[in-house]
Amino acid sequence: MIKRSLLACALLACAPARAEEVYFRGLFEVFSVGGCAIGPGRCASYLSVESIIDDLCVSRPRSVAIAGHSLGASAAIRAVQGLKACGVRVKAAAFLDPMTHPYGIPKGTRTLVIYSPAFAGSGEGHSDTTKYHGGHIGLAFDPAIRARVRALFDGAK
Repeated sequence: MIKRSLLACALLACAPARAEEVYFRGLFEVFSVGGCAIGPGRCASYLSVESIIDDLCVSRPRSVAIAGHSLGASAAIRAVQGLKACGVRVKAAAFLDPMTHPYGIPKGTRTLVIYSPAFAGSGEGHSDTTKYHGGHIGLAFDPAIRARVRALFDGAK
């Protein structure tokens, strides 16, 4: 049965299963809604991070991709760490202007970290960061930034 499924998949050019995606919004849940347009997935408040971790630890998806803006990015950092603790693989994580620097991200997790000048001090001296000069609020709405996150999630370089 498995061999037949693999053969059918090869013949039909089945796409690999997408990772479950979660996008965390920041303060007041107004300034970060642009991040929810990155792609399909859950759009959640930064306040719901612990319940999202619990839910994903129970449902055990094959992999997860996580993004967040502002306080949502700090929640995304917490989510990556919490999912690691329960054994759920985070394949990619994007942190857009987090209030804290993303320490403790598991090896093998592809990451994208972008800071605006307002919060760039948190990311200075780290080779994996990019500065964005469009401002803190604009970061989540910028189509080029959303495309970079989408490319990260889709596995493009």
